[in-house]
Amino acid sequence: MDQGFPGTKKVSVRYALDQQNRVTVTYHAESDATTVINLSQHSYFNLGGHAAGHICGHRRKIMADSYTKIDHTMIPTGKFASVVGTPLDSRDFKSI
Repeated sequence: MDQGFPGTKKVSVRYALDQQNRVTVTYHAESDATTVINLSQHSYFNLGGHAAGHICGHRRKIMADSYTKIDHTMIPTGKFASVVGTPLDSRDFKSI
């Protein structure tokens, strides 16, 4: 009943770097009771290494054509909106 949610959860996360220098984050979760789970992470990596200084030369690309809308309290509404023409459009490489 952690934070009011039933069941015991077993969660794992796997970070992988492939031959094309793509980082993949994979989650796996199990519970012994029906419950809600919404896993996220906010990791930041300096791809130049821990002693490389700032990340201003990094570029990133996010393969998403939509995002989940939020309400005035920052809670997801379950509705999706297009990233086209918005600051959230990162389908092509952009500098950080």
